[in-house]
Amino acid sequence: MPIVDILIEKKLRTLKKLKGKEQMINDFKKVVEKYLEAVKALEEFEKKWGLPEELLQEIVSIEDLLGVKSFKSSLYEKLSGRFYFRLALEIEWLASKHRESVLSIPEIIVRLKMSMGLDIKKKDLMKAIKILEKRNLVRIVRIDTDEYVVFTHILDEQIKDIINLFSKFDFLTPADVVKELGWSLAKAIIALKRLYELGLCTKEEFPLRYYPVKFK
Repeated sequence: MPIVDILIEKKLRTLKKLKGKEQMINDFKKVVEKYLEAVKALEEFEKKWGLPEELLQEIVSIEDLLGVKSFKSSLYEKLSGRFYFRLALEIEWLASKHRESVLSIPEIIVRLKMSMGLDIKKKDLMKAIKILEKRNLVRIVRIDTDEYVVFTHILDEQIKDIINLFSKFDFLTPADVVKELGWSLAKAIIALKRLYELGLCTKEEFPLRYYPVKFK
């Protein structure tokens, strides 16, 4: 007997101790049986066809077209991977809609709570972010003890604003970028580092300053 069946049987034996709840327990058993059937069917489908993310995306698109709101953090949704794929799409949509290129993990959790009404756990959020990371849409950057999700395709569009600042300054510091562009300090630090990675500026470590590259 699979370990999951053993755990369910153990839980059901515990429930049987509840007096006057026999019908509830029987109904719960039926729910468990249907759930296990669904999981088994999904496993058989995966063995035969696999479960590519392109297929999951089509399922999500069809549900949206029909107006079916099935974004749930149930165990079944997580086992099938659909929960994390849909969450990844929601994160990407959130960043693209507001042109947010740098967001901290707590910021994303709060915004998802506001937009979806769901309490997303950090471990679930990180699994969704991994999906985006595999597609080179985001990367995780740590500043001190804080983690930030960088939406590189959006940031690469925004760093032109820093390049334009070099026409006014001989060099730039993160504080200069914050003052001139109204960005957060974290975004300024990450954007300047990105500019350096792209070879569009040079830097001096102490004190930290970024200088424009002079092209001949």
